[in-house]
Amino acid sequence: MKTKRFLSMLLCAALALTLLPVTTAHAADTWDGAVATSFAGGDGSEDNPYQIASGAQLAYLAQQVNGGTSYASAYFVLTDDVNLNNIAWVPIGSSNTNPFAGSLDGGGHSVTGLNVNVMDRAGLFGYTASSSTIKNLSVSGTVTASYNFAGGVVAVNWPGSVIENCTFEGTVTSSDEFAGGITGSNLGTVENCAFEGSVEARSNAGGITSINDGTVRDCRSAGSVTSVQSYAGGIAGFNSNLNALCILQDCYNTADISGPISGGVVRDSYNGVTVNCYNAGSVTGNELSGGVVGLNEYSTVQNCYNAGSISAPVSGGVVGKNYGYFSIIENCYNAGSVTGSTDSGGVAGLNEFSATIRNCYWYGSDGNGIGNFTDGTKSGIGRFSDAGGALTATDGTSLNYGDDLLAALRARISDQAEPSDYLDWTALDGVNSGFPVFAVSAAPSASIDYAAEKLTSLDAGARYIIGGAALTAASGGTVDIDSAWMGTTVDIARRSGIGYSYPQSLPIPPRPPVPQGVTAVQSAAPGGTGGLSGVSSLMEYSADGTTWTPCADGGVSGLAPGTYSVRYKATSSTFASDAAQATVHAVYALSYNLNGGTASNPSSYCAPDLPLTLNNPANPGYAFAGWSGDGITGRAMTVSIPIGSSGDRE
Repeated sequence: MKTKRFLSMLLCAALALTLLPVTTAHAADTWDGAVATSFAGGDGSEDNPYQIASGAQLAYLAQQVNGGTSYASAYFVLTDDVNLNNIAWVPIGSSNTNPFAGSLDGGGHSVTGLNVNVMDRAGLFGYTASSSTIKNLSVSGTVTASYNFAGGVVAVNWPGSVIENCTFEGTVTSSDEFAGGITGSNLGTVENCAFEGSVEARSNAGGITSINDGTVRDCRSAGSVTSVQSYAGGIAGFNSNLNALCILQDCYNTADISGPISGGVVRDSYNGVTVNCYNAGSVTGNELSGGVVGLNEYSTVQNCYNAGSISAPVSGGVVGKNYGYFSIIENCYNAGSVTGSTDSGGVAGLNEFSATIRNCYWYGSDGNGIGNFTDGTKSGIGRFSDAGGALTATDGTSLNYGDDLLAALRARISDQAEPSDYLDWTALDGVNSGFPVFAVSAAPSASIDYAAEKLTSLDAGARYIIGGAALTAASGGTVDIDSAWMGTTVDIARRSGIGYSYPQSLPIPPRPPVPQGVTAVQSAAPGGTGGLSGVSSLMEYSADGTTWTPCADGGVSGLAPGTYSVRYKATSSTFASDAAQATVHAVYALSYNLNGGTASNPSSYCAPDLPLTLNNPANPGYAFAGWSGDGITGRAMTVSIPIGSSGDRE
């Protein structure tokens, strides 16, 4: 037998080069230290604000304000990003006699390369007047005051002034007092602002502001905040106003806080309110520390929680020291570790001078919620030991709202005599170790695209917790469905500000099983095509697992040799099933020259036939002398085609 030679063809795939348009990022204007002689345009009205498009024009604004032009009631807008190139910057409004009194809209642009090193009132802006607004601006760089008052955006934010939707990333340092990530001192309003970096002062440092004498709302801080000799707070160092309530609301801190007296949100609150806030950073002090507030004097801490580790000689999971007749800690909990002396507790370290603690809870296996209760009022103090939140009454009190942590927190809110600013609570797998977090918006309304295997109807670019995993929705508002979710109910919650939405509980059906009875139909002749049997129009097949073709009820024909995946198609309520595999094998020709003899041997073969041993031919009056041919040495009395063989044979 001779083996027919055949030519192996190399099929070359032509690669099509597609030229895509290249988008070049717009470079920020880089300042060279020059000062412009005018703005880029505008007349300063609200409808036609002065336009600032370069570092030179921003320097012109600083020159004009510091020269005595306050721009009261004037409007400005940044029309481009600005790089100040680390050239020494003189703050806009460098003294209290020449403050900036206008309104500047950053338009979502950034000022980078800020380098301020002055004696005091250090920041992109120094002083702002009571009518000013600075909003929609991102700033990064280094701000240093060799004496006091340093802020990433504004050194001193005057009463009636507003800083809104601004960020600062970098380093803020005051060699003496009052350093804040956004503003050194806030007497007005700071809203929806964020800091990331390091803040340090000898005394009084805060992630957003060193002193809050007004309102700080919807702000967040990350990085580190350090006071060498005195106050350090994640959001504010000092929250105090003797004439009116100062407010810290809906804020959170993840920065690590260090100072002699320190607090995760605020170090010292005097005649202030801290509500709907939380801390997740470590808080360390060599005198006194609190997870939310270090020292709470004649102030209220409501609806807050701590998840960071707290350490100081006097330390409390929520408040280090609660002091004064009007001081109240209410509807708060601590899930972080607390390390200190006997004047330390899961909720508060000290409670003195007729202060009140009620309906507060703490994580631990033993001990008290209040380290040293000198006098005052306490009620509804409870301990929990895991994320399940089963409460046990402590500190000689009885639970007022049942023995479940989440239910108790929510019950207190709904028990208010009048509507309050309290945020509601929820609990989510994968968030805050399963302990309660703030619920700030309605549940999502995600749906399932079964064919694409995606969750849809989400907000593009938004962050979600889905099935305990942190995920970001794609530009089309979709998230790929994890196969592990199939056959379960997943909770879907959107990250929003200080908390999350209420969860949507979405049942996700299991993937249907593999089709049964699917087989390949082999070609009847060499070079022919095969097919699939046992299929229906409910199924589809694929040669590469990517492109799928519908099956017909009578079967599939005309298939080239290869392995095919066959599955049930996705429907409006089911995913595509797992796939069965069926292989259509190539069929090769067998031809013989038996020299007058006869033998019962096949005229073709394919892989399932192997190994194949040929029957020797017979011819009356002759004796079979053996096979011969290419690949056979001499004469062989037995010839087999082994497994793995391919190609026609002769």
